[in-house]
Amino acid sequence: MKWIALLLLLIFPASRISTFLEKDARAHNAFSLRMLAMEESISKKENSVLCTYGIRNCFGLLYPGASAATKEEFQQHFGFHSDPVAQLSIQRESNLLLKKNSKSSVYLANSVWLRNHYPIDACYKKIMTENAGTIRTLSSALELNNWVAKETNNEIKQLLTENEVAPLQLMLANCVTMDALWESPFEVNATKLENFYTPKGAVQAPTMSGMVHKGTVFQNDTMLLAQLPFQDNLAMTIVMPKVKDFKLEWNKTMELRLKGEKDFFEDYRLWTDRESFIIHLPKLKLESSINLIPLMNRMGMTRFSSQVDAEFANINPSLFVEMAKQKVKLEVNERGVKASSGTVVGLAERAMPNSYWFDHPFYFFIHHRTTGEIIFTGKITNPLKS
Repeated sequence: MKWIALLLLLIFPASRISTFLEKDARAHNAFSLRMLAMEESISKKENSVLCTYGIRNCFGLLYPGASAATKEEFQQHFGFHSDPVAQLSIQRESNLLLKKNSKSSVYLANSVWLRNHYPIDACYKKIMTENAGTIRTLSSALELNNWVAKETNNEIKQLLTENEVAPLQLMLANCVTMDALWESPFEVNATKLENFYTPKGAVQAPTMSGMVHKGTVFQNDTMLLAQLPFQDNLAMTIVMPKVKDFKLEWNKTMELRLKGEKDFFEDYRLWTDRESFIIHLPKLKLESSINLIPLMNRMGMTRFSSQVDAEFANINPSLFVEMAKQKVKLEVNERGVKASSGTVVGLAERAMPNSYWFDHPFYFFIHHRTTGEIIFTGKITNPLKS
């Protein structure tokens, strides 16, 4: 869809990175937009926030363990490289690129937790050690929660409960923290209560006002897009359909069309030219705790969380994804954006199927399955007698 291409072009205006990394970044953004649409279709909340970078990093750690159709499902929906080890290498390169921002602090951490003495494939264990450090012993939610709190500067607390951890044999965890400063900070004394038009009517919201330098903006009859740069190489892109009295739905937003879109797409320099403009933006303070499995199931990823269909033969064939959870905090204010996330994917053993013993006298019938017509019948009181 051309509208999506426009947004991705705005976010990635020029090829300054390796081909593999650029391809992976575009695949990640496509996944992010689908996750936003799925979250919106399921959640009834007025606001939402996801750290899709953390989600994809976490499932990237799981990817080398996936096999057969489950591996194909990961490739299709995450856009992963066909070689899981190569995918992890791309993720490491992406993580290093994010950390290169000297003024906008971005921090990422991964960890792997394994129930004591639980057998997993030696090759997978080696790959995890190379990409997430020493494998930690999984014994309680307290230890994982303490690790997440430490890695997020105490922003994300109590990510999991003991009941959630109890059935798990393997956990993969990711933390992302960001403290990004605006290239053009807002003046605190310029922030005032202004109307924000919700589907239920106008509300008074603390609104920042100020001049943005070296930003990017585009508008037509249906939408307004603005890119606000942070110091160094990060930016926040805002997409706002112009109709005020509507229920915001990303799937509908994606279908909006641009006037003159042919010229627009042929000359991407329109999106890299920087300009100065005044912007009025509400301050934000968001928190979320999300069960990721329903979102991913709705997207079409169903095998990984199915006790019947999950295939993780490269870890342990008995495992399936029992839980996938994320907590996020994000604040937008006059100085910039501060955000933290904790993401966990937990694997448990499939439940043993029910067992039934025919250990005393019984009747039997051999019959046609469609008509039910009996062909042979009999009774057994002693199976040792002929």
